[in-house]
Amino acid sequence: MLSTQSTALAALPPIKKCSLHNTTCLTTQAGILKNYLINGIPELGIECLHKMRIDDVNVKKMGLIYTMKNVEVEGLKDAVIDNLSVDMDLQTMRLSMQTSFIINSDYTADGVLLTLPVNGDNKSTIRINDIKLELLILFDIVQNDEGHKIMQLTRYNYGFDVIGNTHYYYKNVYDNDEKKGKKLHSFLNEYWRTMTHTYGDTIVGNIADKIFNVLELYMASQNLNDIATY
Repeated sequence: MLSTQSTALAALPPIKKCSLHNTTCLTTQAGILKNYLINGIPELGIECLHKMRIDDVNVKKMGLIYTMKNVEVEGLKDAVIDNLSVDMDLQTMRLSMQTSFIINSDYTADGVLLTLPVNGDNKSTIRINDIKLELLILFDIVQNDEGHKIMQLTRYNYGFDVIGNTHYYYKNVYDNDEKKGKKLHSFLNEYWRTMTHTYGDTIVGNIADKIFNVLELYMASQNLNDIATY
């Protein structure tokens, strides 16, 4: 297992050792590392993230029953990391990034969407244009089985702002009733802010989960003394 991990880590770019108090250095190195992590490191359990699979989305809210399965997310490849900072006193890490997401899935919907009765079962595409996503991550510094100090990520909270807009498309909604479908899509895309505020948390939360899991696996594989001073 150790030799397999060593081979995987050897394929990563040389990481400049940063002080954990130097946000500029950390942010720059995080951007470099991101371009390698998104290709996946199977030996560490990190899958390719160009088309990222996230957990199913299940919504039962305000009279709406809505599911998304086989959810695939594109956008991390083009993400710009604008802040990676660490507070050793509070043992927190802040990761902030900006990108756009294209989310494809198989959907089912039944019930009432705010004011509109809705039903459908087919393919959907949601485009979140220009989203700022922030993760606030808690960690402990622990010693691993090899005697190295590592940063063990324990849990996180997240927040997001959609700076551009969100565009929704649902195939076969209302059993292909064109008039009703046009009305629904017009409603969704006109009131995208309300839709995103009311229902977007579930989708973005699953994306944040995936990002956290990747960071957790990567940091667990790193001797902290090799990549940082603190």
